[in-house]
Amino acid sequence: IDPRGSYFDHLRKLLDLKVLGQSGLKVAVDVMYGTGRDYLDAFLRDAGVQVEVLHGYRDPLFGGQRPEPSDEYLEPLAERIRETGAHLGLAVDADADRFGVMDGQGRYHEANMILGLLFDHLIKTRGWEGGVARSVATSHLVDKVAAAYGRPVFETKVGFKFLGEYILSDQALMVGEESEGFSMRGHLPEKDGILACLLVAEMVATTGKGIPELLKDLFARVGPVHTQRLNLSLNPEVKVRLLERLQTTPERFAG
Repeated sequence: IDPRGSYFDHLRKLLDLKVLGQSGLKVAVDVMYGTGRDYLDAFLRDAGVQVEVLHGYRDPLFGGQRPEPSDEYLEPLAERIRETGAHLGLAVDADADRFGVMDGQGRYHEANMILGLLFDHLIKTRGWEGGVARSVATSHLVDKVAAAYGRPVFETKVGFKFLGEYILSDQALMVGEESEGFSMRGHLPEKDGILACLLVAEMVATTGKGIPELLKDLFARVGPVHTQRLNLSLNPEVKVRLLERLQTTPERFAG
């Protein structure tokens, strides 16, 4: 089967193509040699957006690095943004279920920040009722947005299957996790990096503002949040000791 046609038809029902087409937006896209190629870039072009593509061909070795849309692996995207004067950088991982976002200066913005912006954008533009679901490991920026609008927050265990339940039950208009997972009302109960990237582009096109300005505006309304993800490798022995220690609440942290 070739699912692209029906998938694109579905995306057209979820996104504001008119605002994308009239925006004059220029976007740099890194599909990281994966299955997002000819999907994310093609949909943006079809919508009238000017697109610069990186790694838009198949490489089973992914250029010799991990195909993750995180700051560590997106320096080529940052360089292309600066070279071309793109307004926005968008990336998806190898199977296109996770997203990465860079601003017009080539600076990476954590998924925690982007999820807060997207929740705010969906409330403003869709007129939908309902709340937001996030994993326990995800920043509380979406909580702040929810409080500002009087919306409920549903906290789940880590794992997108728990979040997907809130799409199926229609309790949440958006679900997200800090590990670059996103879905929304009307879509599948599974994360979709292509949809997340397209909605970020729609948000920038709608407001005429870049990611830093959008965050500044949001923080002015709901209060600032600071977040950074740190990945640590633990050997099995250290992991066991840590889990034992975490059975009781620590009285001190970092001294």
